[in-house]
Amino acid sequence: GLYSSHPVQPNGLKYASSRGRTGARTDTMERNVVTAIYEDQIERERRSNNVVVTGMFPVHGITDQAAVKQLFQQEFNVSPEIKRVRRIGTSTRADKPKPIVVTLSNQKDVDYLTEHARQLRRSTVKSIRDNVFLNRDLTRAEQQAAFVLRQRRREARKPSKPVVAPSSTSSHAGVSSEHGPEPMVITLQAEVHAQ
Repeated sequence: GLYSSHPVQPNGLKYASSRGRTGARTDTMERNVVTAIYEDQIERERRSNNVVVTGMFPVHGITDQAAVKQLFQQEFNVSPEIKRVRRIGTSTRADKPKPIVVTLSNQKDVDYLTEHARQLRRSTVKSIRDNVFLNRDLTRAEQQAAFVLRQRRREARKPSKPVVAPSSTSSHAGVSSEHGPEPMVITLQAEVHAQ
């Protein structure tokens, strides 16, 4: 009939229920999510032996591979096996060089370099100390997650701001002045969740 769960077409056949179409959409969405997770996992594994060096300008007469090798020896006192070195992206500013993706032979070297990357801040070479950074080669999803975590850490480090609450008639509201009772000041602190 008119209000049945399976509407009838003019030729007498019933339309597919909306529940069936929703189920098909759900199945497709689930497949897309699983596929995206799988693709991200493959991408993460592919990048697992990479580090990204940013802020390192090209040096005339020296290849990027030789410059990176020298950086690792000079700043970290290690000589990992470098499989590949390539610059990525487009440089839109003359004062900002393209990042260098360095593929190493194993993840142990990547772990060591990224764990000791802060040593670059204590370099005896000013241009390295001020400009060169070393990080893992993250997938887009990992980059977005790291960005959100950095924002949360920054917010948590901000000093708490006093919030002025309206005064009440109770004696705890504040001291009276010629313009009426002083407002209460409440200090809020950011809640930090360890993850």
